[in-house]
Amino acid sequence: MQVRELEDRYGVQLLIRKSTGVTPTETGRLFYKKAIDVLRSAADADETLKRASGTMTGQVRVGLIPTLTRSVLSEAMLRFTETYPMVRLSMVEAYSFQLIESVGREELDFAIVPAFEGHENIRAEPMGTDHEFLVGAPGTTHLQPVNLIEHAPLRYVLPSPANSRRRRIDRYFANHHIRVDDILELDAMFGTIDLVARSDWHTILPGIMCAADLDGQRRRLHPLVGPELTVSYSRIEPAAKPLNDAAQAFCEILQDELTRTIAATREAGMEQIELGVIGAGWCGGIRIEAASRNPQVAAIHIAETRSERLQEMKDLYAPATATDSYEQIIENGNISSVIISATPEDTHYPMARAALSAGKHVFLEKPIAITLAEADELVALSKQNGVKFTIGYSQRFNYKYAYIRESLLNGTLGEPVSALVSRHITRSLGSKISGRTKLSPAAMEATHDLDFVLWCLEPAKPVKVYAQNVYRYMKGKGVDAPDCTWIIVTMDNGIAFTIGAGWILPLGYPNYSSTTLEMVGTKGALMVDDSHKDVVLNTEDNGIQFPMSSMPGEFVGHAYAGPMAPETHHFIDACARDKPVLVTADQARQVMEVYIAADLSAERGEPVNLPLNDANISSIMA
Repeated sequence: MQVRELEDRYGVQLLIRKSTGVTPTETGRLFYKKAIDVLRSAADADETLKRASGTMTGQVRVGLIPTLTRSVLSEAMLRFTETYPMVRLSMVEAYSFQLIESVGREELDFAIVPAFEGHENIRAEPMGTDHEFLVGAPGTTHLQPVNLIEHAPLRYVLPSPANSRRRRIDRYFANHHIRVDDILELDAMFGTIDLVARSDWHTILPGIMCAADLDGQRRRLHPLVGPELTVSYSRIEPAAKPLNDAAQAFCEILQDELTRTIAATREAGMEQIELGVIGAGWCGGIRIEAASRNPQVAAIHIAETRSERLQEMKDLYAPATATDSYEQIIENGNISSVIISATPEDTHYPMARAALSAGKHVFLEKPIAITLAEADELVALSKQNGVKFTIGYSQRFNYKYAYIRESLLNGTLGEPVSALVSRHITRSLGSKISGRTKLSPAAMEATHDLDFVLWCLEPAKPVKVYAQNVYRYMKGKGVDAPDCTWIIVTMDNGIAFTIGAGWILPLGYPNYSSTTLEMVGTKGALMVDDSHKDVVLNTEDNGIQFPMSSMPGEFVGHAYAGPMAPETHHFIDACARDKPVLVTADQARQVMEVYIAADLSAERGEPVNLPLNDANISSIMA
């Protein structure tokens, strides 16, 4: 029956007809979906009758992308033809867009392509997620993970921009500001892998493509970490036509081979750790999400006191263990490394002391402790037990900040003269932070910038601190906390810098933060806008907002906007491969000394000289 006849019979319009083509109406779309269900049920009934005959026969038409034909196809075909000799296999290799078109025309029973959400006439099912490798010629350490953010620029052989793999790799480079020396475009998989084996060119390939090179004889493989790069696969089939028994059987064999090969390449030579995360709130949740995507993490263990949040983490990440007791993380002998993201901040010291005493590597969100005596004990304990101890000064992993420091190190700015950082967050977040702790904006916000500038100015050391607080908004709300703190730090080489930190910006996008930075040297000056106003969303419902504007950052699909995920990957890599951490405990202790001096200065109204310890703090306050 023609569509026009249906429209005439029931008095409804299913299609909008124009000279340029036809478009279904909303009723037409609903009817189409119902018709698809009917056709699929009829096909299912037909398959039931075929199964009753007892022998699997017929033909299976399958489409695969080149990645899969080189890796899992041959073994899958051998297994299938041996088990089902009466079924005829018909294989097609093509790019994903071609396979999608063929499935839409019902020319194939199914195809496997990179992750595909499907549409009205194509049904999609996930098949698995693979990790990408940097591939090059012999001469490097085989299977050693590589962080391309930290690596020198390389020359890459990549497919042309028309290829979905190239577009994904380009986004990866752009999102993480990875430097590239040169790109050679080559739409030939076998040509690419042969070229990199014979030259200093590199390429990026999924793990399943690298299975044949796990011995490292012709090509060296390097898992991408911090940040990792993954590719997911989907099986697509016509929505109106379910897989017949033969196609389903072959699909199951392909799935088995794909899963096995992904696991083999993921685990080969990879140094992995079991990671414990204590505290699964905002920051802890970011750490857990990042760790769950990191191939160097063999298992995640989570401790969280809020039962509903703990259940949410279990549902999302399927941790090896989940508990409301941080002591269980400490006592677990399989856990070598711990991230402590707990609040309130006075829990940091006892949790870190327990973990360090148990011989575990520790990443601790700032602040390192409440008193200098506590900080000194933790630093000494980490050195005594020979474990890594680092503090969450995430702005060191912000690419804009990294550019400032690089401009000093390479001489672009000359010798440093002065620095200025102004940081502000919204009052909603300021009220939340000040409501759970008595720590000031100097300790909770300026601390990031004190850490960064002191790092840039090393080996110079701070010798004098002067600060002033302002009390207006918070005090009027009944909160005993400054609205902002301005700090001037003098170094032992005469350099001075200023840090301003406040937490009473009017409400905008939740967690909005705005920072400006200046670094002035003898040969130049660098001005940096980190105000998060580069992405502006304007909607009828909510007006103007600033997405991706929080200081820690947030996940945006496969990418991450902000420094906390790279920081998490850095700690994991340092633990897995016994590399040094970027933020040392001694550096964090020095930052604490400066912001305590700032609080003392603001309270007394006069400069405070450094160094400080708990004893001379008492004499200053006397």
